[in-house]
Amino acid sequence: MFRRTCILGLLIFPVGCEFSNQTSDLDIKSVQLGQLRQMLAGDGEWLKKSPTVLVDVRSTAKYETGHILRAINIPIKELVAAHPRLSDAYNVVVYASGWTDALSGAAYKKLLTLGYKNVYDFRGGLEVWDAQGLKVEGREE
Repeated sequence: MFRRTCILGLLIFPVGCEFSNQTSDLDIKSVQLGQLRQMLAGDGEWLKKSPTVLVDVRSTAKYETGHILRAINIPIKELVAAHPRLSDAYNVVVYASGWTDALSGAAYKKLLTLGYKNVYDFRGGLEVWDAQGLKVEGREE
């Protein structure tokens, strides 16, 4: 009986450890529109933590149809450790199309896995920005 319990315990324990470092959607740090605008301006509590790099993780084709002011485009598949366009960033904020687009959450998790710190998800992305009447670059007015 003891031997069977020990073997069962050894079989279960490694599986439990394998999942301990994964990030769930509940772990994602998100920023609201007001916080994002402060981060980009380097205002308030974000002043000492600048610079902030805003990353549109959609495809280049979608980025070119319209993106948030001052955002750079790094499609999710091109996110790598020590990416040269992120080397000066203290904060990295990712976003995608809107509320139903899970791409920004996936990019957030990928950046954490790659070793980035101070990563944030601007949930709602372009949809929220546009709804507030803020400038969308690349879009004909």
